[in-house]
Amino acid sequence: MRVLIAFFILIFLSGCFTKEELSPKEVAAEFWKYYMENDLEKAKELTVYKEINKAALPEEIEIKSFKIGEVYQKDGNAEVKTTLKLARKDDINDTIEITFNSILLLIGDNWKIDFSKTSQNLLSEVAKLEAHEISDTIMTLFLNGVENVKEFQKIFEKSFKEINKKMQKAFEQMQKELREMEQDINSSSI
Repeated sequence: MRVLIAFFILIFLSGCFTKEELSPKEVAAEFWKYYMENDLEKAKELTVYKEINKAALPEEIEIKSFKIGEVYQKDGNAEVKTTLKLARKDDINDTIEITFNSILLLIGDNWKIDFSKTSQNLLSEVAKLEAHEISDTIMTLFLNGVENVKEFQKIFEKSFKEINKKMQKAFEQMQKELREMEQDINSSSI
């Protein structure tokens, strides 16, 4: 009889301490909170490969706030609409909002951020903004009348160099992540 009572108490207690699984929306919110606070160790615990860094954003940019929106789930994957409010470190009043999808995978019973795909989505939106900014600058110059062709050329070259530099950083980061993923796959198959 005591064994039976002890068994039921154990079952009851194990149910009390079971960790409630987080939804994709909750995982995304926690991840971006930790990432914004620069607590990369806690953010890593919410990712698939446990490897992230701040390279997803240019050094001169910081996250001021974030919003988590709709969730789309399909076949063990989830896309969570994410909006980051970004600011230049040298001018915190110069802010922009970027909306993209954070990608999550269902690993066992837990949702985890796929940082590689999420950062690719973020970088893609940043690149779109940069291209839009250049076209706005060119249009403004034409509408206001460019007095000097050399002035226009300097502005265009500067904008192009900035985008090229950001794209190069993004490409190097993707190469690094691909190499690390390949190493992980090779080491796990041994």
